[in-house]
Amino acid sequence: MLIWGALFVLAAYSVAVSGYAIKNRNKLEQLEASLSEKMAQFNRELEAVNNGAIGVGQHLIHVEKKLNTVVSEQERLLTTAEFQPYGQAEAMAEQGVDAEQLSERFGLSESEAQLMSMIKQRSAAQAL
Repeated sequence: MLIWGALFVLAAYSVAVSGYAIKNRNKLEQLEASLSEKMAQFNRELEAVNNGAIGVGQHLIHVEKKLNTVVSEQERLLTTAEFQPYGQAEAMAEQGVDAEQLSERFGLSESEAQLMSMIKQRSAAQAL
């Protein structure tokens, strides 16, 4: 009888441990499913951020190229005589063009044109 009692207790204990193990297994499976879903969501969000960063990077490269083009064009314009009214006005003043014509042609104020003419006349006189 003692053996039957011990077997019964052992069987009851085995059933309880098995139930506990099954319960923990189910919890672990739920946790694994939850973590898998969270990992998938994280990967989707990371992919979206990466795609956005790539788009921003491409836009930045485009803007940088545009800026370089604008800077190059600005440098070209600054070195082109056509866009240097003072340089042209100075050359014409050396040729003897009067202040009024310099003012009209290059958009200089009358005082600027007169000053330029006077300087060029003095330079020409000193050169002789």
